[in-house]
Amino acid sequence: MTSQGNTSKALSDIGKRPNTRNRSREIQSFEDMPHFEVAKNVWEQISKPPKGGIVIKENPTIDEHNSLSKHSNEEAPQPNIMSVIVTYVDTSKDRMVELEKKVNMLMKAIEERDFEIASLKNHIESRDAAESSHTHTIKNVNKVKAIMQESQP
Repeated sequence: MTSQGNTSKALSDIGKRPNTRNRSREIQSFEDMPHFEVAKNVWEQISKPPKGGIVIKENPTIDEHNSLSKHSNEEAPQPNIMSVIVTYVDTSKDRMVELEKKVNMLMKAIEERDFEIASLKNHIESRDAAESSHTHTIKNVNKVKAIMQESQP
């Protein structure tokens, strides 16, 4: 039998009682509510799958309690016992840490791109400077040739 099945079995008394769902949805303090309603509300909240995980452990006290209550003829109020361990709960603090990591990673990527852009600009500027000096040299050589041709008879 699964852990959830054992816990469901332990809470079977809650299921047998009349359903007062409308009353449980009203705004009340837990002190005003019967204990079985509090347990039922808690069970409904924890049975919904969260982002993290909830592990429901088997509890020998529950099995012992159920076996004793079957043999007992008295109608004494029976406590409902649940063992629940919350393994991971995603809090806003965890989300902020995660977002900070992502922002830092993006900032590093942007810095790397900026460095690449700057080095490409420098490369282009140095090429332009080299080309302009080369063009200027060619123009000077052409002028010298033209002057020499004019001076020749």
